[in-house]
Amino acid sequence: VSLPDDLDPDAVEADIRSLQGRLNAIGSVNPLAQEEYDSEKERLDFLEEQQADLAHAEDTLLETISEINTTASERFLETYDAIQDSFADLFAELFGQGASAQLTDDTRDTPPDTSVFHIAQPRGKRPVTLNQLSSGEKTLTAIALLFAIYLVKPSPFCILDEVDAPLDDANVGRFCDIVLE
Repeated sequence: VSLPDDLDPDAVEADIRSLQGRLNAIGSVNPLAQEEYDSEKERLDFLEEQQADLAHAEDTLLETISEINTTASERFLETYDAIQDSFADLFAELFGQGASAQLTDDTRDTPPDTSVFHIAQPRGKRPVTLNQLSSGEKTLTAIALLFAIYLVKPSPFCILDEVDAPLDDANVGRFCDIVLE
């Protein structure tokens, strides 16, 4: 092996001693480092896979929630419309010809998180809210709404406790006809 002419052997030996000192200062190499690396890499890969699965599950869950909300809104509006029709018919039947009632909601944009109100107009009166009706009229209105709901979404049984108490004899007769019907 030939060495370059401008090489100073003393400087090279000094560099070698310096490099050996730095190498000794590093200390011994961990013989298990590769094994630890492989183990940690395997754990990292597993956690990244789990994170990807969770992100996919979140997307799927949000999509499912959206589908459920859409279906619930559609069904709510269908049921609401059917109950409104039944309520208007039953109210007219209980209060006589010329009476009318309707359900109204605060907004149809956010069903089923909407508030439902009703407006009643007994024969010969102007449209009013439930608070403005007499106790007998309130009872008949509530009966009309309850039975309208049962006509659309039947229940196997219904317990009515002293529902007819605020009603006069004529209205008790109408109530009994509706129950029998």
